[in-house]
Amino acid sequence: EDFRKDFLREVLKIEEFSSNCTVEREKDHMDVRLIDNDNFIIIENKIKSGINGLKKEKTTKSFHKDGNGKYFSQLSDYYEIAKSSDKKVYAFIFAPNYNDATNINYVENTFVHGDKYTIITYETIYKFFEKHKDAYSSKIEFYEDFTNALKKHTTPIDNEHRDVLLNR
Repeated sequence: EDFRKDFLREVLKIEEFSSNCTVEREKDHMDVRLIDNDNFIIIENKIKSGINGLKKEKTTKSFHKDGNGKYFSQLSDYYEIAKSSDKKVYAFIFAPNYNDATNINYVENTFVHGDKYTIITYETIYKFFEKHKDAYSSKIEFYEDFTNALKKHTTPIDNEHRDVLLNR
């Protein structure tokens, strides 16, 4: 519980969130969502992916845009679901530093409700885990393994192929 509270406060900048909450994965296709009595948190993880689920017009089969030329996508669907709950909505995209999803101007200007999402880079998440290593690594299974796996996604380019080649 302390870990979740620290993560919400330090990384997501959410101060008030009940420990009596529901945590769901892949509910309504959202990667993770946390819901308490007052809040609805959407977390989309974009490790090897971009913004998906672009909607097509039924008649023309072209991608559906709003009056401002922004695309309807998974982001708009998820935000609408959360908004219909009558709770305070927080929406986040977690993405490696090399992913286009970390470009807030791209997200805000391209997708309906893109402006409602906050981008959290893997570097930010990694720094949180490193900061709290002494307090939580012995209490949370695979803490160190997760942190080590996360680190390679904190660089501005995807070095995975280079690392594989060097190992060979």
